[in-house]
Amino acid sequence: MNIQQVLRYGILLLVVTLFATSAVLSYQRHAETVTQLALAEKTGAWASSELEGELRRFLHALEMTGAGRITREQLMLRFDLLWSRMEVLSIGTETQEIRSLPGAAELFSSLWQQLRFSEQALLALEPGNWDYAQQIARPFRRLQTEVRAFNVRSFQGTPNLSATEPVGFGLSMFGLLLSGAFLVVLVVRESARNRLQALLDELTQLPNRKYLNQHLAEVEARAKLGNHRIGLLMLDLNNFKEINDSLGHAAGDEMLIQVSKMLRDVVPKDQMVARMGGDEFAIVLEQGVDQQLCEKLATRLSNEIGVEIDVGDNRVPASVSIGVSIFPDDGATLSQVLINADMAMYRAKRDPAQAYRLFELQMNLGLQRRRELAEDLRQAIVHNQLELHYQPLIRLDTGRIESVEALLRWDHPKHGMVSPLEVVAVAEQYDLALELNEWVISTACKQSLVWESANLSRIKMSVNVSPGMYTKHDLVGSVTCIIDYYGIKPGRLIIEVTEDTTMQDIESSPDILHGLHQLGVELALDDFGTGYSSLSHLKKLPVDRLKIDKSFVQDLNNEPKDLRFIRTILSLAKSLELEVVAEGVELPQNLTDLINEGCSLGQGYLFSKPVDADSLEQLLRQQQQGIRLPPWSDGYLNRAI
Repeated sequence: MNIQQVLRYGILLLVVTLFATSAVLSYQRHAETVTQLALAEKTGAWASSELEGELRRFLHALEMTGAGRITREQLMLRFDLLWSRMEVLSIGTETQEIRSLPGAAELFSSLWQQLRFSEQALLALEPGNWDYAQQIARPFRRLQTEVRAFNVRSFQGTPNLSATEPVGFGLSMFGLLLSGAFLVVLVVRESARNRLQALLDELTQLPNRKYLNQHLAEVEARAKLGNHRIGLLMLDLNNFKEINDSLGHAAGDEMLIQVSKMLRDVVPKDQMVARMGGDEFAIVLEQGVDQQLCEKLATRLSNEIGVEIDVGDNRVPASVSIGVSIFPDDGATLSQVLINADMAMYRAKRDPAQAYRLFELQMNLGLQRRRELAEDLRQAIVHNQLELHYQPLIRLDTGRIESVEALLRWDHPKHGMVSPLEVVAVAEQYDLALELNEWVISTACKQSLVWESANLSRIKMSVNVSPGMYTKHDLVGSVTCIIDYYGIKPGRLIIEVTEDTTMQDIESSPDILHGLHQLGVELALDDFGTGYSSLSHLKKLPVDRLKIDKSFVQDLNNEPKDLRFIRTILSLAKSLELEVVAEGVELPQNLTDLINEGCSLGQGYLFSKPVDADSLEQLLRQQQQGIRLPPWSDGYLNRAI
């Protein structure tokens, strides 16, 4: 064997070894992926099984506490573990298939409701109180049977994905022996394609969030090394949800594709355009960045996208809100600058007159305040540190208190009195709407029962619900649980929703309100006259009363008086057989005008400001003694008539 043959065989052996090594490494990576997929599929069934076990252990701990054999702290530990198990099933992406099983949503909703409404009872349980422990356990035992049946359904087993591994490996090795070069090319191409697919958005073929994060790390390193600026623009379509709702998701996808093409056409080719998810996009500028360049690009983008777009057979209006932030001027890291751009974008979205906003330090300070308030609000709800004040609603023909409206108050230890509007906004932004609304409704119902037990006048309790509670959560289910838990008569409770809230989900609004109406709860449409509901929409809503916004009542203070809106609303309400409440009654002349126009109910500072529970109780006692609220106390009713 000559030297050339030795060299040739040596090269061939080296190539074969290289190919074999590549095949083995590819196989190992494939096997790891298959194993991870199999484990992910089994995680959901395992979590369901663990839920059943945790529920069984919790009930056992409850019985042990009732028997006085363990402490309340040991019981609450089991309760917290059961709570955590529910979160795994309700939130985790790995348990998504379990949540899609028939009956899963109803079962999890029932468990969540029972957990929330049993927490205070568990905290009040004294070891050795067997009867109270059995009372708490009773609804959980009913649910235990359903959990067991659900667990059996969910544990169907997973296909043995690993069974294909030996076959795949054998074919890979056989293919290697036949054509090592072809296999290497195939593996390299497939690996590159998979990597590209993992980094690109499937719909728009733009870089996705993962690709963007990798790119930002590289860009930040270059910027620090070269001491130059990076511009970040966050974009969000303003009317995307409406297009999805009215024309369907296929139309929404088509719009996203067209917007992505516009972005690629406008943004310089060497700069990144990425889709963050949903209708959000990000642009990274690395060349010659300054504020003027970013503003110029933002203006051009808003002009290009702010036109009508052909979506199928429809032409739909498009507009975009843009937030701009610059590294390192606005933040020490690109991650922080990305957050800043997102904040600026949401500020632009709040103001339709501004297509884009530059990040300002005050935005970050506002975010810090909201985060702090959100964390403190969560604790304030748990520890009952919030307060309700109550404002009377007066029958204008008798001057008597007909009902009271519960109004939220929060005296923050650091920030002082926090506006109810800000409390609701924070709750909605940080997913606390359910807990906050349930606390308000529960506290109002408890207070109503306290007044009833004190033999005071049986008045109705009116409670506002926030938009997030109305559109994102099971309002009917929550109210049902609260009514059942406290034993309050449904007719004593009034749920108030604003006109704009009902318009956020036109299709579901009648169903939600009909569900509440079937419970016997009264319904009030708040801030009526300031929203955008149509007469046809109003006819579908089973409301019992309309509350005229205070801005129309305050128009009565102008000269000449403008009674047209109030007369129109009163006429409309009469035709629909609805009661009317006039809000913001502050002057005696307002009262005279409203009585003359035939308004039924009034609410405002002329009668009483919102007061705490004890002060409202004094007003009710005075009413029983024949002492009326101002201005009735000086014989105003007789003069008005």
